[in-house]
Amino acid sequence: MRRILIAVLIFGLMAMVAPALAHTADDPYRTDLIAGQHTDAGDVLVWNDDEYLYVKFLTADRWCLAETHLAVADALAGIPQTGNGKLQANNGKSKAGNGKQQTGNGNPIPGQFAYGECYDPCVGSDTFMIPLDEVGRGTLYVAAHAVVKKPGGLDGLEGVLPDEVTMRVTFQYLGGPTYLPEVTVTGGTTLDGIYPGWCVNTGTNIERDRDYRAAVYSSYGAIPTGTIDHPENLDLVNWIINQGFVGQTGGNGIYTFGDVQRAIWRLVDDDPEHETYTGYDEGRVQEILAAAYAYGEGFVPGPGDLVAIVLVPEGGQVIIIVVPVPCGEGEETAWGFGTRFVEKGNWGTYFTYTVG
Repeated sequence: MRRILIAVLIFGLMAMVAPALAHTADDPYRTDLIAGQHTDAGDVLVWNDDEYLYVKFLTADRWCLAETHLAVADALAGIPQTGNGKLQANNGKSKAGNGKQQTGNGNPIPGQFAYGECYDPCVGSDTFMIPLDEVGRGTLYVAAHAVVKKPGGLDGLEGVLPDEVTMRVTFQYLGGPTYLPEVTVTGGTTLDGIYPGWCVNTGTNIERDRDYRAAVYSSYGAIPTGTIDHPENLDLVNWIINQGFVGQTGGNGIYTFGDVQRAIWRLVDDDPEHETYTGYDEGRVQEILAAAYAYGEGFVPGPGDLVAIVLVPEGGQVIIIVVPVPCGEGEETAWGFGTRFVEKGNWGTYFTYTVG
């Protein structure tokens, strides 16, 4: 029995002195980025290697960063605060007038934080790389403050689009028609979600339920040459996806997904007839195209409309997903979720991170 107790004691001591496993870029420490005290506007991610500490602000749900302020210290008092917990005097008298000195209230001062950036237009993420020799290698105190907002309109959406995402296409109906009724976007980006989708180039296939790494472009921005045969017609495509044709009745019957898909191919692809899918009516396709040419030239979606975002997967067909154009919201103060500096008043927070 004594030997068992000794073995347990030795194991416990070894566990106490064993180094903590470091968080990595693939497996970071994560805490919510809270806006206005109650809204989850994204995350603050922290990890380290042998030389640097990395802190990343990452917004979600179309919030974006107008300002970031970051303080990292090996003690709470090292974060700029009013008073920083030190005794304060007022002309030799206490602020309370009772002959005793009082401590400062410890409200954080983001404007004095050592690291920070301002952005106009706002951005979806911001990463800081801090030498560990500057801040320490044990338990660190981190105060991550930001000013976030949801800018409205197409410019606001384009400002927070990620460069790349992970995408997966699924077919909603048994046997799956050729169009893509659902596209799932993941990867921890501002575009994560499930969207309606449409095929762009018929000469390339894309597999169902397979993850692809895809570059992201606005249909109103610069798209690499050769990605889409006729990008000049994307304004017409955007007009079409904003009309809700599917289910409406035209001169040749009720419009289908197949009718809309075929019309999109005719506008953007040099070989629109390559795809053998027959689930469309030529008369209805011509009605859609005629309306697009008549009313869609120069169309730009506004807040509340839909816009085509182009996804270019590695080794798969280019597709577009249909994304709402945000209406916009005002600025909010945000903090990386943690412990409040003070119990009342300023709701600024800090959290701790242990360097592995």
